[in-house]
Amino acid sequence: MIRDLIFSSKAENGKLYLTMSDEVFAAMTTLREFLYENVYRAPQVHKEFVKAKKILSELYIYFLDHQEMLEQELAYKEMSACLENGDPIDRTVCDLIASMTDRYALRLYERIFFPSPQV
Repeated sequence: MIRDLIFSSKAENGKLYLTMSDEVFAAMTTLREFLYENVYRAPQVHKEFVKAKKILSELYIYFLDHQEMLEQELAYKEMSACLENGDPIDRTVCDLIASMTDRYALRLYERIFFPSPQV
């Protein structure tokens, strides 16, 4: 697909126009339709999506309400310039959450919201 995109794209009047061949575009469309019907909209995937949305929403609200933890996480992820630049806090929280891997977000959620057995 990438090779076809490179070879099918053209420069005209000083502008680059990205295109695909009709054959590759049709194959991509068929694949996209298959994925939407059989993967993205599958009930099992939807259940996991709902759980992931809950986790991300709760992390978002938590960081809005706990700026000291936000600052700690930003420093850990080397993103503290976001707050120093005067970016809105909601944008900063979104950027922080977007930078997390799935595994990291799950561990963080567990650390913040699950009771500790060692108390």
